[in-house]
Amino acid sequence: MSAGCAVVFETVVVTTEDGSAFKTFVAYARGESKGGVVILYEIFGVTGQSQSVTRSYVDDGFDAIDAYVTDAAMRVIGRS
Repeated sequence: MSAGCAVVFETVVVTTEDGSAFKTFVAYARGESKGGVVILYEIFGVTGQSQSVTRSYVDDGFDAIDAYVTDAAMRVIGRS
C-alpha cells in the first residue's frame, strides 16, 4: 500500500432514478486521491477477486468502486 495512506472500505447502496437499488463495494484512499476508478467485472459479479482488484487500485492511490450491477440488471429483466 502507498506510504501513509490508510484505506477505508465500505458497502454503499446506490438508488437509481427509477427506485431500483444495488450494492457497491467502495474503497477510499485516505489523503489525496489520484482520481476514481469503476471496476466492471465479468459474469460472476462482485467476488473476492474483484474486490482484490479494487483494493489494488486503492493501493496505487485511487478511490475505487466495484458495483453489484448484475443484481440491478436481473431485476430489470425480471429474473430477481
